Amino acid sequence: MSIRRRIWLFEGAVLTVLALFFGALFWAFLSYQQLIDENRDAIGLMIESQQVMLALKDTETARTVFFEKPDSRSLSAYDDARGNLLDTIAHIEAYAPGDRDNSEEGKTIGMIAAGRLARMDKDVEFTKAHRPSRQMAEIATKMHAIDRLQTETAIGALVANHQIHTDQIWTLLDRAGHWVLNFIVLGGAFIILTSLIAIVVSMRYVMRPILALATGLDTISQNESPKEIAVPEGDELGLVAGAFNRLTGHLRDAEARREATEEKLTRANKELVARNAEVIARTRSIDLLGRVAYRLPGCSNIKEFSSLVESFVPQLFPNIPGALYVFSDSRTVLTEVAQWGEPKGDTAEFSPENCWGLRRGQAHEIDNVAADVVCDHVRRDAVLGYRCLPLVAQSETVGLLYLERTNESVPWAIEAQDLRVLSETLALALVNLRLRESLREQSTRDPLTGLFNRRFLQEALELLQARVDRTDLSIGAIMIDIDHFKDFNDEYGHDAGDVVLKNLSDLMRRHVRASDIICRFGGEEFLVVMPGATLARAAECAEDLRKSAAEMQIIHNGITLKQITISLGVALIPDHASDVKDLLDAADQALYVAKNGGRNRIETGVPVPNRPHATNLLEMPAPEAETTDGAASTSLFGR
Repeated sequence: MSIRRRIWLFEGAVLTVLALFFGALFWAFLSYQQLIDENRDAIGLMIESQQVMLALKDTETARTVFFEKPDSRSLSAYDDARGNLLDTIAHIEAYAPGDRDNSEEGKTIGMIAAGRLARMDKDVEFTKAHRPSRQMAEIATKMHAIDRLQTETAIGALVANHQIHTDQIWTLLDRAGHWVLNFIVLGGAFIILTSLIAIVVSMRYVMRPILALATGLDTISQNESPKEIAVPEGDELGLVAGAFNRLTGHLRDAEARREATEEKLTRANKELVARNAEVIARTRSIDLLGRVAYRLPGCSNIKEFSSLVESFVPQLFPNIPGALYVFSDSRTVLTEVAQWGEPKGDTAEFSPENCWGLRRGQAHEIDNVAADVVCDHVRRDAVLGYRCLPLVAQSETVGLLYLERTNESVPWAIEAQDLRVLSETLALALVNLRLRESLREQSTRDPLTGLFNRRFLQEALELLQARVDRTDLSIGAIMIDIDHFKDFNDEYGHDAGDVVLKNLSDLMRRHVRASDIICRFGGEEFLVVMPGATLARAAECAEDLRKSAAEMQIIHNGITLKQITISLGVALIPDHASDVKDLLDAADQALYVAKNGGRNRIETGVPVPNRPHATNLLEMPAPEAETTDGAASTSLFGR
């Protein structure tokens, strides 16, 4: 077989290998492009999800406006927002028809948004039909804020799951890149090995007669980058040299392409690593925010609320100290209820006028206190920068979130979206907590006098009975009734009677201990329960109330009302009863005796056998002041 034929056969084999190599490389490129297209569809679905969230918020706002002012204009605005939401729902449900996963998630998000829209439609129809009061509309708006938060959380969970799917696609891209890189390296090694074989064959069959060809082959065998050899054409050696030179050019091109591809893959790998770290951080933030939003609504009081805030906020913003402030009932002072990270520039309480964030109704961010306007409640010399974020829910400012930077070495890295979601979550939870406290207060207080009602009294007496069963606790009871109150109402009217009841309630608050329980027992009948009191202390309190009531001067509509008197029945555990039920019966019987005995007097209940007692405390010497220690007047209940 001639050299020419050998070379032709060899070149054919090499070209076949190269064709297979570049064919496999082209197939890898198409697979890589397909993964990128899939990731582009996933990101597009995330954008569509954000559009649905924005449309939901617009519709929620229009529904709130219609609650506050149910007219045709606000209804038209709601209908426009509703139509826009329906368009976004239809668009996301029809998104990515060729991708089953994206299509199913789009339909799920559309179904959640449609469910939320249906509930809002029912609220609007109810408002159009019944025209609820402003108070009912405000309560309904606050309660539906929880529904909105749940809807946004559900959609956010789907988006987070979709983000995980996107991360998986990026992982596949990284693996594909590594596979292509390995394929190129192995292909290059195979080509180099084939070239070395060609050198051996050429040297063997031409016996290295030509110095130029020998020098070129020697260069190839010693250098990583091959060079062309100069051999005259016209014979088989020339043909071999030409084929070798062409092969050398292919190798250089392949090497250049390999280096370029390797550089691109290296850059893509670095970007992917950075993106992965960012996704991990965002996933952690979303998880923390989700746990905060899940736990805060379960708080029953501000102490539990503050404890949760102090636990979760440092995890969300590490190495960034801060504090949480809430408005007082008078809304004239903000009080610090929680702090974390030992902030240095905060104050215990301050007026709303001292904060620029509360003045403007928006976040006040200071990166350098030396070059900007600083709030009066922040100690300028203790911080480098700070942020004041008003907590606003349902158009009401309920508190302030304060974050500060005191160390230049600590990064001032705060994700704006996390900060916004946290402030909205805290504001909604505070509004819900105050609403629950208000409802609890209404369920245990008499609306006219502000005293405890019989429902609260029943619960309190059950707890006191448990203490009586465990210990030797004494409990005093004073049953009080206004004398001739029906005649008073007939003479002055029920409005004047209500004024008398309020004044008498205020008087009782001033003359009993903080540990005593005052209850409106009936129409003009009151009850004072005194845990830990002696009979002498109960008698002294009853006489003090009787005298003070007789001395009251009550003015109503410019008229000084006539003097009122009260009758009182006093009983004590264990002197007159063994349990709280018998205690109330004994005090009520004593009150009955006082009213039948001429009114404006005090009587005690029937004593337990073998215990001395006085039937009329007005005829007894004035009781001495009680000298008990602090434990004797301590109770689980306050006024």
